[in-house]
Amino acid sequence: MKNQTEKTENSMKEANIPIGEIEMPTLDVRPYVGREVKIASVTTLETQFVDERLNKPKYSLRVVTEIVDTIGEGDNAIELTASNLYPLYWDATGENLGWAEQTKTGQFLKKMRVKNPGELIGKKVICQIRTSKKDGREYLGFA
Repeated sequence: MKNQTEKTENSMKEANIPIGEIEMPTLDVRPYVGREVKIASVTTLETQFVDERLNKPKYSLRVVTEIVDTIGEGDNAIELTASNLYPLYWDATGENLGWAEQTKTGQFLKKMRVKNPGELIGKKVICQIRTSKKDGREYLGFA
């Protein structure tokens, strides 16, 4: 990864592209709170974190809804969806990835009355605001 980062940095220097913090547009997600929408996809996502006990990457389930709204038009249109991440855990052997009933993932699956994540597709959820612990930004999640 270091070589790729060095190549990118060198390419940007050669192209004389300044790099720094910029202001990004924000979206007020409050108008979408309470909207009922169906889950469209469930994928496994490798996170940037490592399970120190087993020296293996940590994974999460990324659960995404159908499009809640389309903002803008044409090539600049943004399709707004709600999404949540649910952590997965390695078993003691480090061979199997999953969840336990008492975890955030297990509790969500139980609430949705499904046995495995694939059964979530098509189930209805209610949009709500989630606040990032990292930077305080709000995004559209669901309950």
